[in-house]
Amino acid sequence: MSPDVWVSVVATLVAIVSAIFSIRSSRLSMRPVLSVWRDKKAESYQYYLSNKGNGPAIIDEVKVFIDNKEVVAPPEILFNESLKKLFRDNKKILPKINGSSFFGKGHPFGKDESKLIIDFTQIIDNDTSEIIDGTISLEKMLKQIKLTVFYRDMFDEKWHTVFDKHGRKVSRSWGDV
Repeated sequence: MSPDVWVSVVATLVAIVSAIFSIRSSRLSMRPVLSVWRDKKAESYQYYLSNKGNGPAIIDEVKVFIDNKEVVAPPEILFNESLKKLFRDNKKILPKINGSSFFGKGHPFGKDESKLIIDFTQIIDNDTSEIIDGTISLEKMLKQIKLTVFYRDMFDEKWHTVFDKHGRKVSRSWGDV
């Protein structure tokens, strides 16, 4: 094989590998991650949504479902109303909301940016025998929540991500969620 042919083959292989990496990179433009921080002493919980992808994204809509029923509320109070609705029937565990965020249409979400979704403190009834049962109940209650984020990546492709008790599911289409 002559040197010219060898150089051509190597250049072609490099171009193919570069194209593959470029395609993979575009799929990771926005990679949403839901994280939970818990302070055991204060019994407080902080939920964050982070963008761990290679680029920015634009949030189009955020939906919250409890037991597969959508929580209908204005975007600025969606997370507060969701938490109140979740705890409405439970008298032993009451949340004290310390803060929440607003994710409205057109909200920019930068690379490596984290936004607080909601920060709340768990208040348990004075009966100390309920603390263990209360914590177990809280975990069961939080598994009823499903968070769906609709967004566009830097290539203007539409995506949605669903966070539920089974983990995270990313999908390119905006079909029925």
